[in-house]
Amino acid sequence: MFIERFGFSASEKVAINAPFDLVWEAILNIEHYPSVYSSCCSAKRIEDKYSGHRRRQTETSDDSLEIQLMNSKWEIVRVSTLENQQYKFSVAVTQMSLNENKRSITLSTSKVLGATGSLKLVLERKDNETDGNAESNWQSCEVTAILSLIPYKIFVELLGIMCCICLLKWRAKMAMDCDLEDLKQACEVRAKQRVRASTSN
Repeated sequence: MFIERFGFSASEKVAINAPFDLVWEAILNIEHYPSVYSSCCSAKRIEDKYSGHRRRQTETSDDSLEIQLMNSKWEIVRVSTLENQQYKFSVAVTQMSLNENKRSITLSTSKVLGATGSLKLVLERKDNETDGNAESNWQSCEVTAILSLIPYKIFVELLGIMCCICLLKWRAKMAMDCDLEDLKQACEVRAKQRVRASTSN
């Protein structure tokens, strides 16, 4: 059981000097999260009785990756930045918003580190001043991570309201800061590799 009135949100953001579509692709590619995020050990799609049917539909359709991901479920294994121990939880892609200059995806979970909640990743285009260098001519992007958590009742009873909320906020900030920095580094490296590959051809 969780206590809705003690729910809270925390947000962090990072600017990324990489093409908008490249960053969005990295955000959507859940299966490859371990190659992007240093604290992610594995990300596997959860199979259910409808998986085979959905897979056959995907293979014979021209649906975008966004459509294929909606309502999909994933088992994520991460390493806690605090205890340096692995923990496992399931997430589902519950919402997605697609606009030319702003896109978002929401991953929801029923149980992670003593709470239930959701993570919304918002990607926005940002104007970038150019200096003639190919690597600086991209529109830079900004990614905002918004984590909403509702602590479990037993967690609140054991630690107390303020201690529980402060601990969860602290852990959330540490995790989001680390993840956003990893995403920034991975996308900027890939972007530079693409530029080098295109100029060498």
